[in-house]
Amino acid sequence: MFKELCLYMMLNWGIVDVPSCENVAVTAQEMGAEKYIYELLAIGWHESRFNPSAVSGSFVGVLQANPRWAEGCEDCNEIQIGIHIFLKFKTKDRCIHISRYMNGWVGVCDARVQKRVDLAAKIKRLHTRIKRGKIKQ
Repeated sequence: MFKELCLYMMLNWGIVDVPSCENVAVTAQEMGAEKYIYELLAIGWHESRFNPSAVSGSFVGVLQANPRWAEGCEDCNEIQIGIHIFLKFKTKDRCIHISRYMNGWVGVCDARVQKRVDLAAKIKRLHTRIKRGKIKQ
């Protein structure tokens, strides 16, 4: 279901590891985070271009998660850790939610975070168009 979306992103937006992109969406569904799939895909794109080998200090993987924040997810892979952490910071405001994922509880909605919110909306619109057959590979 998400493979076409990830392929489109690879072909039109540049470097994307399609299996990692698809894995973010599938894992989000499996972990009960289906309503946040597009936000998680936006984070994966912005943080690593879905590069599973990405490392920045103590932040690792596609979602650039810090495993130290993943209490209760000891046997999780890097994508599961990121989703687990993302779900910890749940709030109704999507911008604050993403900001808290990126910055901890002190997160605020700023221009940097708003880019991820806007990208999530763009990815959702794109996925809807693909599912309706309005965009073909």
